[in-house]
Amino acid sequence: MVVPICFRYVFSIFLLILLFSGCGRQHQTLFIPQKLPLFSDDGDLVSLQDALQQQMLYTATLEKEKEIDIGGVSYSAAWLDDSLKTFAELLQRNLSTVELGRVIRENFTVYQAGGRQTSLSAEMLVTGYYEPVVEGRLVAEPPFVHPLYALPRDLLEHTGASGEKKIGRIDDQGIFQPYWTRAEIETSDALAGYELVYLQDPVEAFLFHVQGSGRVRLADGTERALQYRANNGHQYSSIGKLLVDEKKISLQEADTAAIRKYLSDNPGELRRVLHHNRRYIFFAWADSAPPRGSIGLPLTPGRSIAIDSKVLPMGAVGYLI
Repeated sequence: MVVPICFRYVFSIFLLILLFSGCGRQHQTLFIPQKLPLFSDDGDLVSLQDALQQQMLYTATLEKEKEIDIGGVSYSAAWLDDSLKTFAELLQRNLSTVELGRVIRENFTVYQAGGRQTSLSAEMLVTGYYEPVVEGRLVAEPPFVHPLYALPRDLLEHTGASGEKKIGRIDDQGIFQPYWTRAEIETSDALAGYELVYLQDPVEAFLFHVQGSGRVRLADGTERALQYRANNGHQYSSIGKLLVDEKKISLQEADTAAIRKYLSDNPGELRRVLHHNRRYIFFAWADSAPPRGSIGLPLTPGRSIAIDSKVLPMGAVGYLI
C-alpha cells in the first residue's frame, strides 16, 4: 500500500538532450501530465539509490533559503532536498513501474528540460562521464611537454557589490582582473612552477580539461588519478560547435574522433581552435576513489550525467528517454 504524500515536490525530468552548451537555450517547461512516461528504469536499484545519496549530500551543503529557478519558478534548496529525500523513500518501497509512475504523477511537479532555441524539437545532448587514461611524465621530456597545472595561488574569488562572485587575479596595480585565458596561459610562463604532469598530445590535454578528471600512466607503468580542482572563471566554449558553425565538420559527425581528425589534418588550425575555449581547468592529485563530478562528489557509474548548470539545476534527478 502506498502512503499518500502530503506535499508536492520538484522532480526534474530531462527528456531530450542539449547538443552544444553555450548556445541559445530554453529553460525548463512544465510537463503535460497526460504525456508523462511510465518512469521505467533499465538500471539496478542500488546504483540509483547511491546516486540519490550523493545528490542529497550536495543539497545538504546548500543554504536552505538558497533560491533555485526551475521552469521560471523559484524553489528553495530545502525544498529540493526534501524532494530528493521523498523520491529516495519511494524507491525503498520497491514499487512496480506502474505504481511508481502513478505516485510521481500525483505527487511531483515534473519539468521537461529545454533544448537549443534553434532546435524546433528542443533536442538536447546529454553526455556522461568517462575516466581517460593517458600517458604522462612528472618531468618535461619530449614529446611530453604539455602540462596539466595545479591550482595557482594567485587565482582568487571576488564578490562584487551586487553579490556576484567572480574568479580572477590581482594585477601589479592592485586591480582585480579576469584570470588568464587558455591562450594566455599556453603562450606564456604565467603558471611556471605549478606543473603537475606533462602529456604528449595537446589535444589529449585539452580533452582532459573537458572531462575534468582522469588517470595518468607514468613511465614505470603506475597510474595516478587527477581530479578537478578549479577553473579560471571564463565561459566554456565548445570547439565542436565552432567547427560545425564554420562548416569544417558536419553536425552529424561532430564527435571527439572527428574533431581529432580535423585537427590532425589541419595542424595550422590547432592553436586557434583549442584557444577558442577560454576556460582552463586546474587539477589536484587524487586517491583511487571514483572520479568526482562538478558538485565535488563521486560519480555513480551508469547514473551520473554531465550537465550545464545554466540549463538544468544542480542536484536534481534526471530521467532520460
